[in-house]
Amino acid sequence: MYLGLAVALVVLYYGWQSLGDRQNNQQIFVSDFGSLTLAAKNNRSVDGYASVTLAKLQSSRQLPSNMAGNAGGTLTHAYGGTVTLVTTQSNFTWTFAGVPAEDCPVVRNKIEMYNPNATITACAASGATSLAVTQN
Repeated sequence: MYLGLAVALVVLYYGWQSLGDRQNNQQIFVSDFGSLTLAAKNNRSVDGYASVTLAKLQSSRQLPSNMAGNAGGTLTHAYGGTVTLVTTQSNFTWTFAGVPAEDCPVVRNKIEMYNPNATITACAASGATSLAVTQN
């Protein structure tokens, strides 16, 4: 009986820890998205966003310091997937590869709540999602 209780407590502990880790990653992801958006908007020029590049943002140290690749190379988000930036004169799109299916709806809703005019791709029903957010 005590062994069963001990096993149940261990399972609960790791379940709560896993939930805490997921919520932490969600908060970091949304916060980093806000910083990435601000960096792109701060570098808009007369030609719009066309001259804003990931390399330019990396070399000028305008990306979140907690993101791997923030100063050069491949930029990755809280879940370890790659982050890319595509710009045109009128808008920019941040794409986040490898967002887990169980966390995607949460981070998508938070991004949408703070950026109501953004166009955001849908989350996959299962497996990782490549979440793209376009803003102007």
